[in-house]
Formats: sequence, structure tokens, C-alpha cells
Amino acid sequence: MPMREVESHSHSFLPGTWPFKVPTTAAGFTTDRLLKENLPILRVFHSSDGDWQFFNGDIADDDECKLVCLGCMYTRDSTIGILSSLPCGWFASRESIDSSWECEPYEEDGSEI
Repeated sequence: MPMREVESHSHSFLPGTWPFKVPTTAAGFTTDRLLKENLPILRVFHSSDGDWQFFNGDIADDDECKLVCLGCMYTRDSTIGILSSLPCGWFASRESIDSSWECEPYEEDGSEI
């Protein structure tokens, strides 16, 4: 499956600081609530098809899926850069923005976005 990308736009990263192996415009997914309420990213999924998904916690039934740019999510929270080598089929979680990431594989059951 080809990598999904969002429309090209610029980011202001210093040369050599982009931690991911995919372009800054690689597509990811999050929830409308995380963006609108400026919630911290506490859960990250790197799905088996290579998509990145960013959440604050559990997904509510009324959460609307939003297509986002990986570069924009990194700008929002550069601590996700430490997850750049997270294998496909794994997820990372933390208790708060100041906590360390804990990573483990997961079984995809369709409950992610």
C-alpha cells in the first residue's frame, strides 16, 4: 500500500532534526476532540499498514476522525519523535506528557480510527 500524504506545506524544523523515516507530510489520524481541546498526546499507534494514530486516551463514540500531517503533530508535541522507530503493529502510551513512553505490540481489532 502506498504511503498516504497530505497536501504539501512547510514546516520549520532545523536541518537534521526530523526524526521519522517518512516525509513530514505523511498522513496520520487523530480525533477532532484532541485538536479542538488541545489535549496532550498520550497514546500513539503505528498500525500494521504504516499509519500513525494519535490519541489522548480512549476513543469516545462521538469522536470524529481527522486526517493530520505527521510534521504538524510533531510540531504540536516533539516528544513523539522518540517513537520514530516504533515498529508497525505497536503502540505507545504514557500517563501524562511528562511521563515516559511505554511501548508494546497490539492486536488490531478495528477499534482504532
